[in-house]
Amino acid sequence: MTTAEASDLLLKAVGLFGGVGVLTVSIGAYLSKLIADRAIEKHKATLVQETERLKGELSKQTESHKFALKKKEVLFNKEIEAAVAYFDLYSKLEPRYSHPDKGAAEVMEEVLETFGRMSSKVATYLAIYGVFLSADNRRDLEDVEQTASWHQYTYIGQGDFNEAHSRSQAERVLGVLKTIRGRFVAELRN
Repeated sequence: MTTAEASDLLLKAVGLFGGVGVLTVSIGAYLSKLIADRAIEKHKATLVQETERLKGELSKQTESHKFALKKKEVLFNKEIEAAVAYFDLYSKLEPRYSHPDKGAAEVMEEVLETFGRMSSKVATYLAIYGVFLSADNRRDLEDVEQTASWHQYTYIGQGDFNEAHSRSQAERVLGVLKTIRGRFVAELRN
């Protein structure tokens, strides 16, 4: 074998081994890409599934919050309606200084005289708006209604209470009614 033949054989061997190496690397790269693509597609499908689940949860939470907000809006409107109705009631229950010589004693006399109507008006108001009132306002109005009911007969000289006690209760009731009015304003502004 001559040097030329040996060189030719060596070049063919190197070419053959080099071609197999390139072919092996190419096949390896193709298989790696195929495996990676399948893993990516599987991961992508999992992510799409998780995204859809989260969208469903978010949609349910959004609807729940919308419902709660609508409920609060309706309740707030009822609270405003109750406050407006109370201010109307207060203007009817508050004694007026109808003449310039009218003194505090005459005002208390008028309150004692109207305790029966006051009890009835407050009871009606509570029946309509009681559920929309704060606990403090409801408690105080129930107290006013009960006090007015208990002391309504003192004016005509009957009942369980003397006039002095009923007058002090009339003063207290007027103070409570005024306090409730102020509390309504504070509650609506907060």
